[in-house]
Amino acid sequence: MMSDRLVEGIAKGEGEPGPSAATGRATRHFTVTGLEAGGLAEALGVRVGDVLLSVNGSRPKDIFDYGIVDFRDAFSLELDRDGSRYAVDAPPDAGRDDVGISFSGGMEDGERGCRNACIFCFVDQLPGGMRESLYFKDDDVRLSFLEGNYVTLTNVDDAELDRIARLRMSPINVSVHSTDLGLRRAMMGNAAAPDVAAQIKRLCSAEITVNCQIILCKGINDGDALRRTVDDLAAMHPGVGGVSVAPAGITRFRDGLYGLGRYDFMECAGVLRAIKAMQKKCLRRIGTRFVFPADEWFYASGMPYPRAKAYEGFAMLDNGVGMAASFLHDLRAALAGMGGSAYGPALRLSAACGMAAAPLLRKAAALLRRIGAELTVYPVANAFFGETVTVSGLMTGGDIMNTLSGADLGDGLLLPMAAFRADGLDPDDDGKVMLDGTTLGAIRGALACRVDVVGCGGGDLARHVRMRLKGGG
Repeated sequence: MMSDRLVEGIAKGEGEPGPSAATGRATRHFTVTGLEAGGLAEALGVRVGDVLLSVNGSRPKDIFDYGIVDFRDAFSLELDRDGSRYAVDAPPDAGRDDVGISFSGGMEDGERGCRNACIFCFVDQLPGGMRESLYFKDDDVRLSFLEGNYVTLTNVDDAELDRIARLRMSPINVSVHSTDLGLRRAMMGNAAAPDVAAQIKRLCSAEITVNCQIILCKGINDGDALRRTVDDLAAMHPGVGGVSVAPAGITRFRDGLYGLGRYDFMECAGVLRAIKAMQKKCLRRIGTRFVFPADEWFYASGMPYPRAKAYEGFAMLDNGVGMAASFLHDLRAALAGMGGSAYGPALRLSAACGMAAAPLLRKAAALLRRIGAELTVYPVANAFFGETVTVSGLMTGGDIMNTLSGADLGDGLLLPMAAFRADGLDPDDDGKVMLDGTTLGAIRGALACRVDVVGCGGGDLARHVRMRLKGGG
């Protein structure tokens, strides 16, 4: 049954976006980033940096509109170069399936923002003064297909669902939270939210694969509500590929927001037991575990992480499901061919991580010791967002520098790439920026030691350590 306090909170307006929570649209133009050497577009005079304005007189609203254009016939492109418009025309005998243009962006009508006021929204819990892009609430189904984002489908009508099916945009990742329409509407602060179960069923009938996530809120959509949601989604398998379940993230910036409770370690263990029972049921009925808990549940409960085989190929790795098991699996595989050391550590490294990753990295340290590398793990409490935030990807430079000031960091410090802005900079670039605006160069200067940014996989760590043992880098 829906929590009474949730209904009351929605009625009072709790859960509305804070003043920093942007819900607008960010335009991403069709900017030419690459041209096929000797290709038609290059021959027609198109250049990198030009912006596509129209094809055959029509402005494409996104990359999918461009993708369905038939270039085998005569066609015309209108482009902008440094503020000046120009057109190129190709005769019928020049057309090809691919004219040889690569684009960035490709969302001329802008990325679609979120219409909801979810009681658990992480963006609403960000402090002010961060870079503007962090406050944009993306809810664009096209980016779900292109980049793997999870979307709510609350801003998608029947015509858009038909377009997804027609263009074969599969898979799509959907934030469900509950298949109970009233409960979902209350959780999302959106009385007009459509029936997500019906939307997913429609996509599945068009042979679009849907992956789902549930953000679990204590006393609201857990317990029987969670079991019903998983049962409803499992009934649509294999159209619904699987479901991940993660706890709502809670920062210290929740003034004026809905009063979410935190799961304690016993309650986290209870959630894991409930999900394990659901997995057994699904395995028996549909041949897959189907529903998978995010790694946070294991850290918060102190329960051991499952083996790699329990994740059935790590299909939801990008959503925080099975990262620990995958990390150890890949690390062991990468170290298997490396010789051991009979002379003690030849390399002394340190690693900073969020509190949740510390037990995992200590296991990695035991494995690395066998090949002559000593790894000292420094868990970093998150003072920036609050100590309830424990993931490494939300560490900040200020917290790292405060934690490690004066520490013996040995032959160098390792930082996870996930904690830095994904802006395409080289991992060694001093300009790489963390969430609080701290640069990699500033951390290096403050700690006065070698600092390397390393990928988050076990294989990434093994390769870096092997390079350092060989004297590289």
